[in-house]
Amino acid sequence: MRASRLSSISCAVVLIASCAAREAIRTPAAAPASSALAGELEIRDLMPEYWRWWAGVQSQGAEQQAESFWATFVKIHPDLYTSTVMGPSFAEEVGARVSVRRYFEAMPEFVQQMRSMSERMPELLRGGYANFREHCPDMQWKGPVYVIPALLSFDGATRPLAGKNHLFFAPDGIARWHKADDLCAFFAHELFHIYHDQYLPEASGSSRDPLWRSLWSEGLATYVSGQLCPGTKEDALLMSGTLATETLAVLPQLVSELRAERSSTDEKIYWRFFGGRTTDIPRRSGYVGYLVARRAAKAYTPEQLPRLDASTVRGLVESGLDGLLAAGAR
Repeated sequence: MRASRLSSISCAVVLIASCAAREAIRTPAAAPASSALAGELEIRDLMPEYWRWWAGVQSQGAEQQAESFWATFVKIHPDLYTSTVMGPSFAEEVGARVSVRRYFEAMPEFVQQMRSMSERMPELLRGGYANFREHCPDMQWKGPVYVIPALLSFDGATRPLAGKNHLFFAPDGIARWHKADDLCAFFAHELFHIYHDQYLPEASGSSRDPLWRSLWSEGLATYVSGQLCPGTKEDALLMSGTLATETLAVLPQLVSELRAERSSTDEKIYWRFFGGRTTDIPRRSGYVGYLVARRAAKAYTPEQLPRLDASTVRGLVESGLDGLLAAGAR
């Protein structure tokens, strides 16, 4: 990763005259007068409820635990345990039940780390939120933030709920995939998605963003999180020590596919590049979007990047993919 041009981003310190002169850079709608951002972060934490349930089933086998979880959490929170929030594994009940059982089969490997992480989540969230707001005080989003057992479907994510994007964090995924002392970029990444939505709104409800929008959103969040947390290694930003090398090895194929599918809103196409099981390309090879954002940062300041309009972003994604292919991702 190239060295940061700024010791920290100050998203609110934008050159207004410069922005006004560039039609590509957008400004958000006026913030509500009584924004919840002035007060405490609203956290809807399901983990205490989960641990009370776990105390009664922890001595049982994975099959019994899975059945109990389905009869309690899934039934009590039907709006959360859906394919919209949990991903394709919950697209139909048979497959979802299999995923739940496999989760409880694996849970002994990380249950202690998960418990420790869930106890720390309120403190970590408030700290990460305060840090982000310090750099981006114009953030207009107001909670709530959900903390849930996500069955290793994700660690943190924005998901549509009741027609609006919400922020979710999962102590099980965080404990499984992150180091406890290296979470700055992780929280910055997820909070940036909510911030970015002010300028380039994500789809909500049953619709899916076109692939180019997802490439930009994930890529820019990854890039910005590194700027907000100086010193974070690229492996931590990408949550993998091998993803960069594996992706570059099949770059021509990836660029060809991404170009061809750039306007697709198909759920299967999205998951092929952003977390689905694949055999011919690396899992999460949408990492290419990070390379596109990193190249775009040569032409735009960190303050301008999240404010670019859809037309400009689409052009940057298309030219960025071509540029990566021609330059070998340099």
